[in-house]
Amino acid sequence: MNSPVPPPPPLYLANPKSTTNSKNISEEETPQLLSYDETGIDEVRVKVTCLPEWRSEQLSEETSTWLSVYTPVTAVLQNGPQCGIVALCMASQLLCPQVLTPDIVFDTAKSHKFTTYGEMFSVKSMCKLASILMDCEAIQLPDGLDDSETVFKHLDDGCPILVPYDKDESTAPCCRNGNKAHWAVVLGYLLPNVPPSLVSTLNQDKCFPNLYHKPKNVDLSSELTSHIQHNRSSVYVYAKQGKSKHLGVWSYQDLILSNNNLMEWQADKNEVNEKDMVLPDGGIKEGLSGQIVLLKQK
Repeated sequence: MNSPVPPPPPLYLANPKSTTNSKNISEEETPQLLSYDETGIDEVRVKVTCLPEWRSEQLSEETSTWLSVYTPVTAVLQNGPQCGIVALCMASQLLCPQVLTPDIVFDTAKSHKFTTYGEMFSVKSMCKLASILMDCEAIQLPDGLDDSETVFKHLDDGCPILVPYDKDESTAPCCRNGNKAHWAVVLGYLLPNVPPSLVSTLNQDKCFPNLYHKPKNVDLSSELTSHIQHNRSSVYVYAKQGKSKHLGVWSYQDLILSNNNLMEWQADKNEVNEKDMVLPDGGIKEGLSGQIVLLKQK
């Protein structure tokens, strides 16, 4: 539980079930779609109010208008080097009537020789795997996260993005040359200093008057494109990954830098035999660096 943020009252985060192993996934643990919106807003409130920029505004009483766009999923935790496998499982909650389990994804990936232990070091292979399992559109974006117009339009539509990146000890993006390469599913974004002209189309948060949520039927991408491009350093993205059940709120600029710095990789001690890993020609620099996967229904 995070400490209360002055001056608002303390908030309590819903505790959706998550899985540590695909073998523990039961019918009762399948994500409940009817509770998504409410649970998602609770997650957002807790994380947003912990951000230094938000806290600073509250203390100075000079608040700006914040926009939150988030399509929630239930966390799926990884068992071994299966970060890409569970990221795809989480994305499937938004694309499939039958949510994928890690066992199903792993067995399919292994049968197509995309992986040995669950590692996914190729965006091309991830696209193929997603298409096989979900009969969806899986698009390898040529300019990656640098194509912010396409990225934010995709998130506005409620569609997930699979992003390889370098993780630090807290699983947030960092730049370690790819030695801690990891996968996350990006599910939305958070933007401060939103133009006042947009407020009339948004839903005001019940707890925080300067926080607004985008209704599903509102398209903001065309109006926000220029604003986001000129304020990229202040934009955050929402993400989940297989090392934690909690929502991550990361600097978009940090994630771009992390995604672009994937040059080499080394296995964690005693985790797997690195020689058996499936690596593309050119290693992770060729397979992951500067690349992302856009997923959407056909």
